[in-house]
Amino acid sequence: MDLQTTIIGLSISALCVYAFVLLTRSRKNKEKKLINQLRAVALEQACQITEHELGFDFSLGIDNINQYIFYTKENQAGFDNQVIDLKTVRKCEVVSPKKRVAKEEYIDRITLVFHPSIAGAREEKIVLFDSDATALPNGEPLMAKRWAEKVNALLKDRKASTAFRVAV
Repeated sequence: MDLQTTIIGLSISALCVYAFVLLTRSRKNKEKKLINQLRAVALEQACQITEHELGFDFSLGIDNINQYIFYTKENQAGFDNQVIDLKTVRKCEVVSPKKRVAKEEYIDRITLVFHPSIAGAREEKIVLFDSDATALPNGEPLMAKRWAEKVNALLKDRKASTAFRVAV
């Protein structure tokens, strides 16, 4: 009886461990696929990703030298890709409208909005979280804040170096 219980217990434990291994392997493959897609989008612009970050089903990357932002999101039909030339951007900000349900407020969407430096040009937007697709945000608010700060610092450095070149 003890031998049977031990064998059953070990079998169940092995199945649980195997399930975790499969989940980890699946997540790693998904991450690799997102990073490879991000690099492919960057190569189309003759750029190289210098920094990147992964979300649940999207990746965000930047080329600090050529000043481009790259975004790719996996969907059922493949990938949605977006490229933003930061040389045409004046400012980046995080917009996160809230939705009211009963007496509670929830984040409806988290978007990085890139304001153009040329008057009349349209704003570029990258949606990092949408409550219609995912119930709760999973780190996207902090990610959006980090990337907005990163982009604005890059834009500030660019303006400072441009001012320096003009003054010389």
